[in-house]
Amino acid sequence: MTEQTADSQVDRGLGKWFIVLSQIVFLIVIVGGVVRISGSGLSIPEWPLINGTLLPPTSESEWLTVYKTYHREIEGIEVTEIVNEVQPGIIPFDEFRTMFSIEYFHRFLAASFGLVFLLVFVKVMRSRAARQRFGLVTFFAACLLLAQAILGGIVVKTDLQAMLVAIHLGVAFF
Repeated sequence: MTEQTADSQVDRGLGKWFIVLSQIVFLIVIVGGVVRISGSGLSIPEWPLINGTLLPPTSESEWLTVYKTYHREIEGIEVTEIVNEVQPGIIPFDEFRTMFSIEYFHRFLAASFGLVFLLVFVKVMRSRAARQRFGLVTFFAACLLLAQAILGGIVVKTDLQAMLVAIHLGVAFF
């Protein structure tokens, strides 16, 4: 196999990965829009963890803890139990679970993108031909990814300030 053939195979293989990454970014932006429109962005007021873990709640007691945390930190209300009916300042539990699921899916997609990107980054850096062709762009993309992750955390920590949300979206498009 000639060097040019090997280079074109590397390009095609990486090209497929770059397409997958761009599709994930598109999906993250769409879900991010759903997060914004649905008001789900602060349903998980902690970042990056959710009550000390990366996983969503699985038991009734874990859901109650997340539900209490949301109401205490975001609504400024102490809730002692799950509420299923509409009350002033309290989001019914089923609505909260939906909001939480939307935000969690957005974070899950972002984390998945990070893992796939890491795989592609390693592939680029391990191949001399790929590193020469895509190394600088891939390194720049890694810097953008890091900035985007930090911005995502800042957006949550600053209670979704509109300017920061817009910057977060702008970096995603870039």
